[in-house]
Amino acid sequence: MEKAAPEKKGRAKAAKARRWVGRRVIVDREFQLRLLKPFGVFFLLFLVLTGAFVFFPLYRHAADDPNPVVRALLLEQMLSFHIHFWPIFIISVLLACIYSLMRSRRISGPLFKLKRGLMQMTAGKYEKIRFRRNDEFREFEDVANRLALTIESLSASARRKTETIEKRLKFLKSRLEVRDLSKNEIMDELDELIGQVSQVQVVGAGADDRSGEKR
Repeated sequence: MEKAAPEKKGRAKAAKARRWVGRRVIVDREFQLRLLKPFGVFFLLFLVLTGAFVFFPLYRHAADDPNPVVRALLLEQMLSFHIHFWPIFIISVLLACIYSLMRSRRISGPLFKLKRGLMQMTAGKYEKIRFRRNDEFREFEDVANRLALTIESLSASARRKTETIEKRLKFLKSRLEVRDLSKNEIMDELDELIGQVSQVQVVGAGADDRSGEKR
């Protein structure tokens, strides 16, 4: 019982860590930052246009007023406008960025999982991919999982057949070392081995054959 308690705590911590990772806003930093670039360009353009067509004409109008009292009032109004405008603008920018990151997670999360799943397939690991309920590209979840199962099945079948062929070759070698075999016996054995080799399915071979037929 004492040993089971630390194990349960460890599993609870691991589950909590997985849930925390699932709730992270930043999933794929480079991809999500690229999605934020249009917002940066828009806000920069907004600042330039606002400065050129709003702030600069107002400042020029206030500075050109001959009455010093009016000029002081206009400049005070401009200062009050800046005090109220810039905090609202900065808060709006931050909220827009946070919202964009939250929305982009629905795209970057699935793409990150697909990329990781494909990388694991190349390493011979086949883990089931699970998307969140609100994720985009959910139709690719079933496709990726079926692809992983197909590749795993083909790899296992090819591995078994390769092991069988290897055993038969070793057996043939041992027979040749013990006694001389007739040409017909060797040819029969090689024909069987060639038949087994031709039955080994290689991933992508069907696509190559079809592309060759099209050419």
